[in-house]
Amino acid sequence: MGKPWAKYEVDFINHNKFQAISANAICLWIEGKNYADGQLTDGFLPRHVVKGFRFYSKKSIDLLMASAGPKSASGTERYRPLWEATEHGWQMHDYLEHNDCREKTLERIERDRKRKGRRNSARIPRGTAA
Repeated sequence: MGKPWAKYEVDFINHNKFQAISANAICLWIEGKNYADGQLTDGFLPRHVVKGFRFYSKKSIDLLMASAGPKSASGTERYRPLWEATEHGWQMHDYLEHNDCREKTLERIERDRKRKGRRNSARIPRGTAA
């Protein structure tokens, strides 16, 4: 089966949410996104898995679960945390607003596999062994 691939918004690192956290917290967020994308978890990060990440620390978790402050000068609306606590781990905030869900990703992988198979079979001359 083909591997899923991930989307990252260009310049995400300069968003206020990321500017408000440490380099280790950013690396932990990237490890979490990589896991969610690779395992097709729709942004859910199991606690036991996250605790095994290279950049896991209580301080980084706390930063990812804190607001990055006000969205505007009025201060009435605040940024949501990058991660939200759940009973068994964390959920990446708005993951499915910016990434394909598991089902859509599996459909794309299957389409790509079939397309590659058709392309490869078109290269093999008829009457020869593959």
